[in-house]
Amino acid sequence: MEELQRVDDLLSGFVVWEMNAASAREYGPLKAFLRRRGADIGERDLFIAAIALAHGENRIVTRNRKDFERIPGIQVVAY
Repeated sequence: MEELQRVDDLLSGFVVWEMNAASAREYGPLKAFLRRRGADIGERDLFIAAIALAHGENRIVTRNRKDFERIPGIQVVAY
């Protein structure tokens, strides 16, 4: 039980954004853009980018520079 409390405490410091209508409106054009360029990326990464952009966030912290650098409007912060 003590570990669950620590996890809850840690997660309480994060904002969790969900996929919503605004994210879906970002997702479609991004997918089409990448497909036209022959630069498809994984669906999960595309969802992450669409959700971030829909919430006005243009920076993504990731070790996956290769995929996220293909997305217009996203600044990749690598760790």
